[in-house]
Amino acid sequence: MISLDPSHMNKASATSHAVERLPDFIIGGAMKSATTTIHSLLSHHPEVFIPKGEVLYFDVDEIAARPDNFSKINNEWLFPEYDSPQMSDWYRSHFAEAKEHQLVGEDSPTYLASEKAPQRIRNTLPDVKLIFTLRDPVERAYSHYWHYVRTGRVFFNFDDTIRYSPGNIIQRGFYRVQLERYLELFDASQIKIIIFESFIRDPAQHLTSICDFLNINHEVLDFTESHFNPGKVPRWLSPQLMINRYLRRYAGRNQIERLPLQFKGVEETLWTKFLRRVHRTINPWSLQKPPKMASNTRRFLTRLYSKENRGLSELVGVDLSKHWNSIE
Repeated sequence: MISLDPSHMNKASATSHAVERLPDFIIGGAMKSATTTIHSLLSHHPEVFIPKGEVLYFDVDEIAARPDNFSKINNEWLFPEYDSPQMSDWYRSHFAEAKEHQLVGEDSPTYLASEKAPQRIRNTLPDVKLIFTLRDPVERAYSHYWHYVRTGRVFFNFDDTIRYSPGNIIQRGFYRVQLERYLELFDASQIKIIIFESFIRDPAQHLTSICDFLNINHEVLDFTESHFNPGKVPRWLSPQLMINRYLRRYAGRNQIERLPLQFKGVEETLWTKFLRRVHRTINPWSLQKPPKMASNTRRFLTRLYSKENRGLSELVGVDLSKHWNSIE
């Protein structure tokens, strides 16, 4: 059990909670690499308490990781402040229902790639256990792109997105430098690496190893509940990108509205809601594979990630060439 430093507590919260709980473990990403599946399976474990959904706290004010949290309202730029008592209380409130015998956890697909999160986690949770999932970065980037298509965050095809606005989609696959930041701050025994491609072949084996890492009983988990959060693809990409551009001011509204802020996301009008509904009728999404990535784009990304992740196999102690094409 981890107690919050009293200096971060206001008087009201100190008197209303006998014992403050914070995470014993964090599922920290990478994005589109089965973090949701691991979260879902562990949430059914009687020895574990993990809030529904992603908390996304330690990088809440990092614009590169959480651009949706920055909003311009009435000609004023507003954003959440990580070090405010309000944000600290909000984070702590997610774990208030944990029972005394339960391990407490949280899940964020963005902490691994964040530049701010490692030190903040170390300052707040020095003994925390960290679970990171790594996926072939080329496949991860393409899956990430289609996630952004669905959520209205990209306005170009994949090649043009890489060319004009690579940002999170490309950089989140630079695993070596990301893991090095954590290894500078945490003992290697506190970090568990899961390779996505191996995980989807045998989730039971890997969930057992995660339970062993957390020192909880693996026999109570029902591995038949495994799912891998498949994403839907629009029938036609170009119309979807057009509607994304038109409705871009509303993208990420759900993210900002979940934070304890005085301001909220831009409210959709009846017209935009109607337009979105009509578009979804004409251009429906379905559970199907996206079109193949252009071969020259795949070659470029393979070269890029092979260079950026050189030495990653030695760092994680796994021969990643057996799982990925984009590694030397």
